[in-house]
Amino acid sequence: MSSESYKRNLIGRVIAESDSKEWAMAVQEWDITDCYEDEQAESSCVCGHERIRYCFTITNRKNGNVIHPIGSECIKKFGRVDLREEILVHEKMFKLIDAQKRGEYIEFDSRFFSRKVLKYLYEQKAFGNGDEWEAEREYKFALDMFNKRDKSLLTERQERRARGIIAYSIKPFIARKLHLNR
Repeated sequence: MSSESYKRNLIGRVIAESDSKEWAMAVQEWDITDCYEDEQAESSCVCGHERIRYCFTITNRKNGNVIHPIGSECIKKFGRVDLREEILVHEKMFKLIDAQKRGEYIEFDSRFFSRKVLKYLYEQKAFGNGDEWEAEREYKFALDMFNKRDKSLLTERQERRARGIIAYSIKPFIARKLHLNR
């Protein structure tokens, strides 16, 4: 894709849908409001890039305008750290769900989690099934398990608890968040 079509399609669309008509200001108006995984990568981004796997919806908080689908690479071009981190969280969550579908063993390691992902899950109330005290306990436990370098040193009780938190708190939250039960 040429840089001219990129400018015309992405930058032009974002500016047209924003209150501000200057790129640096316009990108500040947008938030990620939805995301889904196109496993066959049949979707096309608003910029014209084809075969995107992670399809995001962004909404302008000033005027309510919506842009969809937009790929993660185009959102990264907004130059906003908060959006970049949110994209990474979503991508980790999709990888976790994909691994679950393949029957892979999931543990608190860097393949599926990061400190930011765990913090995001805590802030979004993924832990504890609505009980604030239990949510904090589960979050701290998950963080502790993530921080352990040698997972072979985990006790059987720790492994069972970690599997329980993943199965009964994190996976259901991710399924709801990513609309996997549609």
